[in-house]
Amino acid sequence: GTPLGWHARAHAVLGIEEELRYEGSSTIGTFIRDAQDVYKGVSHGGISIDDRGESEAGEVAVLATADIGGVAREVIKPPQGVECTIIGHDDIVTIVRADLPIEGLTMQQLKEVFSGQVTNWNQVGGGDAPIVLYGRDNSSGTYAYFKEHVLDELDFAQETQTLPGTAAVINAVSHDVGGIGYGGIAYAEGVHTV
Repeated sequence: GTPLGWHARAHAVLGIEEELRYEGSSTIGTFIRDAQDVYKGVSHGGISIDDRGESEAGEVAVLATADIGGVAREVIKPPQGVECTIIGHDDIVTIVRADLPIEGLTMQQLKEVFSGQVTNWNQVGGGDAPIVLYGRDNSSGTYAYFKEHVLDELDFAQETQTLPGTAAVINAVSHDVGGIGYGGIAYAEGVHTV
């Protein structure tokens, strides 16, 4: 899976009376939402959450300006004064609607599907129906990881409908009989992983 990091400026960890500001990965944002109640129990502040994603270009800005910055990839050179800690690993899965009769796809098939070389389910063992692609926007660490490790840096098919978060991808795929998407496994409820 991809490394997940919780990155905090030192003063934010020490000054627990203030409201903390989280920016970055929506996958880590899920964890931060779960941590809010614990934080409220030991401080007078809360945590404001902006989990619209982080991009390779915006990673340094997120880490340098937020109290807690979530980045869903390894940070090679953090900004000065930023401490980086891996808090877990997220498995990225490809998902289809729960009733789509596809048992699994190889990495090569996924590459062909998401790059637009394969456009009908009958080309990968399914019925005769067009494949509808859903993916994350290019500010997402999940997008970057999938492009690098599944597509081998090929471009996504132009027909890919980009959505702002994994929850939106899951929702779209769950309502589209020909849909396929990808995202963090923590979101994969009500769909079938392939």
